[in-house]
Amino acid sequence: MKKSVLTLAATAILSFSLPATAKMPMAKSMDMQTAAMHGQNMKHSMSGFSMEKNAMMMDKNMTSMQKDNMGMDKNMTSMQKDSMGMDKNMATMQKDNMGMDKNMTSMQKNRMNMDKGMDKPMKKTMKMKKSVQKPMSKNSKMNSMKNGSM
Repeated sequence: MKKSVLTLAATAILSFSLPATAKMPMAKSMDMQTAAMHGQNMKHSMSGFSMEKNAMMMDKNMTSMQKDNMGMDKNMTSMQKDSMGMDKNMATMQKDNMGMDKNMTSMQKNRMNMDKGMDKPMKKTMKMKKSVQKPMSKNSKMNSMKNGSM
């Protein structure tokens, strides 16, 4: 199957590429009969070209089939890797579960930091409010100015 397709592809490539390169300069010096024969050859080579395309596609498909066969082995190894990877994935799942704990602790840390971070601006705003409230309570003009500006 594979060898016949490869030889078919090789003959299709040769039957198309060799006359195609020979035709263009030679067609000018030929008489009508050989030109007509060349026209038939063009038709044949054009059908050969479609054959070549098919053969090339078959080649590509065969190589992809071979790749698939290789890939089946690769897939089998990747399946084995997957089964290994399932263990690895299970381990990574466990790591993820550990990581979830780690992430949760980092989330908790972030929340702690958020709380701490919230505390710091809250303290700053509390201080700001206290520092703002002191002149407000002292000066009613400042109070009206700040309320007017705000």
